[in-house]
Formats: sequence, C-alpha cells, structure tokens
Amino acid sequence: GSVVAVDLDTMTTQTVWADLQSSPRGIAMFPNGDIFLAMNGPDTHIVKLDWNGVSWEHEDFSGSIGSWGPGKLGVDNQDRLIVAGDSTHYVYIYDPNTGNLIDSFTHSGAGNILGLRFVDSKVYVLEIFGDRVWVGDLDTNPIQTEVILQDSNLDYSHGLALDNNGRLYIANYYASKIEVYDISSGAWIE
Repeated sequence: GSVVAVDLDTMTTQTVWADLQSSPRGIAMFPNGDIFLAMNGPDTHIVKLDWNGVSWEHEDFSGSIGSWGPGKLGVDNQDRLIVAGDSTHYVYIYDPNTGNLIDSFTHSGAGNILGLRFVDSKVYVLEIFGDRVWVGDLDTNPIQTEVILQDSNLDYSHGLALDNNGRLYIANYYASKIEVYDISSGAWIE
C-alpha cells in the first residue's frame, strides 16, 4: 500500500506515498512529473498523485479496464497513458488529462498481463503464462504481431525489459532466472 523511490546513486530509499487506500499494481510517470497509479482493491481505479504525497485525485477513466481493473501502466511517445487490463487481453490508450478512452487493441492471449514496455511507437506485452510476446504499433491503428519465444522454459513470467541491441529480458519467476531472447526472431540467447 505504498510507493517507494530509490536513489540509484546512493541506493537509499524514501517512502513517497504511504498508506494508500489499496495496493498499487502499476505505475507511470509523465515528463511533466505527473504520476499515475493503477490501484487494486474494493474499487479498482487509476489515481494521479503529486510529489508531496498528500494530494491525490481519482481519475474517472472511461471504458472497462478488464474484470480485475487496471494492471500495468506506461507512457507512449505521444504522452498518452497506456493501460493493460488485468485478466483481460486488451491494452487501452487514454488521454491522461481528461481520462477519455482514445483507442484499444487486443492480442490473442488469455489475459493476466504482467509486462508492458515501450520502444518508440511500439508496445510490448507479456503475459504471466506463455511463450510469446505481443507487439502493437501505437502510431497506427495498432496492428499486432507475435514474437514466438523459442526454446522457452517460461512457466510464470513476471516482467520484461528491452535493451538498445534488440535483446528482450524476461523474469522467469518460479525458476529464479532472467531469460534473454532476440526480440526480432524470438531466439533464446542465455
């Protein structure tokens, strides 16, 4: 029920917001400093917080965000709020100033999105189980492609990252490993 900031130079931590009304499930920071949290609890919703940890407001985001509410959040290259619905296979694009739904797109998975990352205009979506990553183009009406992860031993994926050399890193939770793949071919590297 709190958000902690880490100073990466000194590795010290500071609780920025404590005793939130429910558990945060996703976080996104905009270039102007606005912070959005996807909250889980009796009322699943998205909130916008300021940096003093006191003032926060409920955002009235239009449209359904999955059966369990919002999950992972992100900011695309057009400063729009991207929301992955938890327990759904939809990704939603919102105007962060009005909360209006701009667009949404789906992939062929079963839901439970636990990884959401952006590179330029592309969004990469990872589910908790499975052997593939879905890629959506946010500049056009999103056309989805699948990257099949080869030689995959993923049994409980729990996050992803991409580097500038085309490598995809996936946290393999039960195996306590980081699996590395080529993002264009899906080939396992190490």
